[in-house]
Amino acid sequence: MDIRFDELKETLKSQERKLDVISNNLSNINSTGFKRELVFIELLKDKGKDLVSMKIVPDFREGPLEKTDNPLDFAISGRGLFAVIKSDGEERYTRNGHFKVDEEGFLVTPTGEKVLGKSGPINVSIDGLKPGKVEVSPFGRIYVDSEYIDDFKIVDFEDYSVLRKDREGFYYAGNRSGLREVEEPHIIQGTLEASNVNPVDEMIEMITLHRHFESTQKAIKTLDEQLRKTVNDVGKYKTA
Repeated sequence: MDIRFDELKETLKSQERKLDVISNNLSNINSTGFKRELVFIELLKDKGKDLVSMKIVPDFREGPLEKTDNPLDFAISGRGLFAVIKSDGEERYTRNGHFKVDEEGFLVTPTGEKVLGKSGPINVSIDGLKPGKVEVSPFGRIYVDSEYIDDFKIVDFEDYSVLRKDREGFYYAGNRSGLREVEEPHIIQGTLEASNVNPVDEMIEMITLHRHFESTQKAIKTLDEQLRKTVNDVGKYKTA
């Protein structure tokens, strides 16, 4: 009897992980700049064992643009990500352009990461005091009280599948494969990019996944019952 418990077990684990990803997508319907994640599953053979290879990649299709009229809200139309720097000095990337000014006059994310320009962290204060009037051109040139200070550092990747996400939701690429700066980005001030999650698509995917999940569980139960029956039959034969 070809009992494929390993394959079924790996399939069940991958389905559970995919369900987690779909649930996370749905929970971020209203998260600015959020990109839904896709799960790709492949069945592999390794030394006669069935293994499931699973890869989670972001779907970088652009989300709807929503006008806010807040001068510190920015959206990227087309490819590219804002660059920010964390407190540990690590550079990260995001499509969420909802920024604010901190006590030192730096443009920062809602969680305090400094937003990067081509010359470093962007400071929009006047003489180190109060922040000035911020205006940004469609190509990302930043002006404070009509004086040019820097350009947004906008980066892009040849292959978005190399990107991974940290606990705070920022993207990074370990080897920075294909990383490049976008010379002429399209920046829209007073606008934010909404999540690209389509709740209908996610719910359909979840329903389909639940059906596969139930089928896999039934298959495991059937194999278990067949194995028990075989063991019992062998036991009866030996005692006969």
